[in-house]
Amino acid sequence: MATSQLFQNLRKYTKGQIETGELYSSDSNLYDIRPNTTKGLTKLIFDFKDNDQFFRFLNIGDDDAWFANVVTHPYGEGYNFQDSSMTDEDFKQGYNVFYDFNEENIETFKRVIKIIDPGFDYSDFPDEESNKRAANILLKLFEKETNRLVDDWSMEKEIAANTSARDVVESEIDKALEEKGFKLHDKFDAVSIDVGHLIMLYVQNGKIWLNFRDLFKTAFEDTDIGGWSNDTWEYFSNADLDSESFNRDVWNYLNKLEDTLEDSESLQDYIAMIDRITAKFKPGVWYNLPKLKGVQFAIRDFDKDTMKIVVALRYELKSMQRKVSEENFYNLLYQPELFDFGFGRM
Repeated sequence: MATSQLFQNLRKYTKGQIETGELYSSDSNLYDIRPNTTKGLTKLIFDFKDNDQFFRFLNIGDDDAWFANVVTHPYGEGYNFQDSSMTDEDFKQGYNVFYDFNEENIETFKRVIKIIDPGFDYSDFPDEESNKRAANILLKLFEKETNRLVDDWSMEKEIAANTSARDVVESEIDKALEEKGFKLHDKFDAVSIDVGHLIMLYVQNGKIWLNFRDLFKTAFEDTDIGGWSNDTWEYFSNADLDSESFNRDVWNYLNKLEDTLEDSESLQDYIAMIDRITAKFKPGVWYNLPKLKGVQFAIRDFDKDTMKIVVALRYELKSMQRKVSEENFYNLLYQPELFDFGFGRM
């Protein structure tokens, strides 16, 4: 039976019949030799024409090969798992960002948002309803700062997703190679194997006439790894971002909001109005109008831009909503005859 030059020389080398110099000429893909006093442990390094050839020989499809190159490239930008428009929309819908606040930042956030939006109960924050409301309020009042925070979250999430994907790709490739005695030497251009394992691989395959490239390809023809390019959402959604780094950004963001709220005279007037009203009337609670029997009112919200109070009124089966200044709020309570409620005869 014919044998390849490589197989012949591997056996001769282990018997001490040839030296490394002659072993070098055994195969065109043999790139380097790292001798060992135990001949069978001498390390052989084989290179490939390019990454594409390596992935083809490992039975990895084109899409997965491309994805593997992108997420493992040390100087690349990585894979973009979610575009910015989707991230922004998810934020507005309450699906992201807030869930990654640590406990300290959650408590600070509740303190800040209570000042900005006292008419809503944020005790369950972060949850989808409170997240959605907070996101839209913050984008309205602090658009630049809030968009920057969302960008910071997205960047941390993308880094984490790329790291997760890289670990999966490298782990699966390493495992497949090690099962045949190989190790990845240079990503993804070269592999190493010791002389003893390479001889064993020849024997196991029963094709001692093959050169290294064909032997490697034959050894992995039934390998079933990959599918990485189909799992992009899982990498992103399950990625654990750098919580410490992100929450530093959150801390800076919240402290800037607090400073802005403290320094703004108009905001101070707004906050003072809220404090005066909510000290007597809790938002969302129905009270009887003291001077108009049968009519109830509840504070729904506060409008920062107009410095007005949003008040809901109801009488029997009828209801309405008004925006009134603080002065007119008290007029509503104690001089309701000044207002036309549209309830008809009462």
